[in-house]
Order: sequence, then structure tokens, then C-alpha cells
Amino acid sequence: MCCGFNMGYWKLQNTAFIYQLKEVTIELSHGSNGIEFASYILDHAQNLNKMTIVHSPQQSKAMSKLKKSKMASNITLDFQEDEKKGPPE
Repeated sequence: MCCGFNMGYWKLQNTAFIYQLKEVTIELSHGSNGIEFASYILDHAQNLNKMTIVHSPQQSKAMSKLKKSKMASNITLDFQEDEKKGPPE
């Protein structure tokens, strides 16, 4: 769960497992700042080959931030827009 945490928070955590990741899928929920966590992974996961990010149509603009992340390795980014992940009614 990454609601309410920014990049500084993730830097302070013991996230040694990040360096071992080879493939990861992140589903962003409405209102979360999982984008910061995804960015942290991209910046630090030296062995990561592929990251899939499932997001709502409302989060499409935020995906450009991830595309501009300084990536620790040559990572394939796969963005999947999920129409069902819109804001709660």
C-alpha cells in the first residue's frame, strides 16, 4: 500500500528487494500516489527488465512523468489503461 507516501518516504525505507526485481506490475488506484513508488522503482531497480502499470484514464497525463524517470536499467514500460478504474461514483 503506497497511499500518502512520497519519494522521500520510499528513500527512507529498507527496500533492498527493489534491486532484485526483474519484472513488476503496479495497479494504480484512484487517489493514491503510487506513481511516486513506481518512479522510485524505476530509479533504483538495476535488474528490472519490464514494468507494467495499470492506470485509470484520468491518470494518463501522470504517466508522462514515469516516462521521463531516470531509469536504473534499460526497462520496457507497458502502460495499460483500465476503463473500469475511474473515480468512485
